[in-house]
Amino acid sequence: MIDARRVVVATGPFQRPIIPPIAPPDARIEQIHSAGYRNPGQLPDGGVLVVGAGSSGVQIADELRRAGRRVYLTVGPHDRPPRRYRNRAFCWWLGVLGESVHISLSSVESRGIFAKISVHLG
Repeated sequence: MIDARRVVVATGPFQRPIIPPIAPPDARIEQIHSAGYRNPGQLPDGGVLVVGAGSSGVQIADELRRAGRRVYLTVGPHDRPPRRYRNRAFCWWLGVLGESVHISLSSVESRGIFAKISVHLG
């Protein structure tokens, strides 16, 4: 179990937020998704838990750390396909093959990617 009062949720592909229903609605947590994050000043002073170690999560964690925050970054296993294959973007190939580029919350939960490893960056 992780106890946090300030959380940045950086989950979901291609700038489409997927916010897992982990925190109870009545919890006193300052939570923002990476899609709405602009700078460290948006969060109250203190340490921050960043959930998601894709590009956005890692960039936000780094920016918060450089701003003097204590940062905890949760990471899980990532399937990282190549960005390009035979001079085409990976997503182009998915379209050609008839595969949609989306992910559902149930598939994220079934893979159990949340809070497998906690890395402290500060």
